[in-house]
Amino acid sequence: MKKGLSMVLTGAMALSTACAGMRYNPRTAPEKAEKRSESSWTFLNGTLAATSTAALVADWGQSLDRRRLYPRHGEANPLLGAYPSRARINTYFGIVIGANLLFGSVLKNPWRDIYFGAITALEGYVVGRNISRGLNISF
Repeated sequence: MKKGLSMVLTGAMALSTACAGMRYNPRTAPEKAEKRSESSWTFLNGTLAATSTAALVADWGQSLDRRRLYPRHGEANPLLGAYPSRARINTYFGIVIGANLLFGSVLKNPWRDIYFGAITALEGYVVGRNISRGLNISF
């Protein structure tokens, strides 16, 4: 499970990095030369939103796994509290995932890419650290 998850996260991050280099060139597609507004979503925006959400879901599953395996071990996230219940963890991540997508949708390009990229990188680090500590994604 750990190896499969790390491969999925690595693949998602590689895909989002590869998409970062893609730019729309109106000379190669004159029929699609209409100008995009700063608030419209690009392929990269959607990819980064999906990878940030996937990383948050992985962190959610690991938080539940840690609570199950080590109930007396305190939570590092101060917003969850030292010893959060399963319901508190579920509520927290439900709100965070919704807020992540809502906040990202309010931002305009290029800030949307920067925001979703930063969330993906931060959560990727947290999930990777948790994997190295022996935690799985368990709901």
